[in-house]
Amino acid sequence: MGRVRGWRGDCGVRAIISAAGPASRWDNYTGVPKHLVDVFGERLLDRTVRLLRENGVEDVIITAPPGDARYRVAGATTFEKPINKHWAKGDRFMPSELWSENERTLVVPGDAYFTSAFMRLMVEDEARDWRWYMRITRYEWRGWLRTRAVYGFGFYPEHIPIILERMESLAAL
Repeated sequence: MGRVRGWRGDCGVRAIISAAGPASRWDNYTGVPKHLVDVFGERLLDRTVRLLRENGVEDVIITAPPGDARYRVAGATTFEKPINKHWAKGDRFMPSELWSENERTLVVPGDAYFTSAFMRLMVEDEARDWRWYMRITRYEWRGWLRTRAVYGFGFYPEHIPIILERMESLAAL
């Protein structure tokens, strides 16, 4: 388990980058899934791993589609996971077997462009609570009107039972 530099109490963080989704909204726009698109000479997935590592996170796991070597990134472990249709959008936070039972878990999407400052904010957040990291603004894109965008979810081992309970309730709906 990695240690985060500058963290009070020297608490470890496990980062899980969710990239196993179908990227269907992207519709293979540039010929690759959004996680793998090149932005300013660096793929989004590579950038996310780099920023996590630069912020002291040594335990980085990428959930990836089975059999796709493009998701193997230096500095991270790849966990191949088929999408569980039962969980629908909740699958981005699965598989729960990867959540740390000892230290903080931070789940981030593999298809977001993070700034260094925002990544640092998520990694170094000192609150002993579960947190959503999101943008709450209105914008229009491709005809959709959205009021929030989730860029991360951080929690500690003591939060796992309630998170699983709530996710099961949502999946049952």
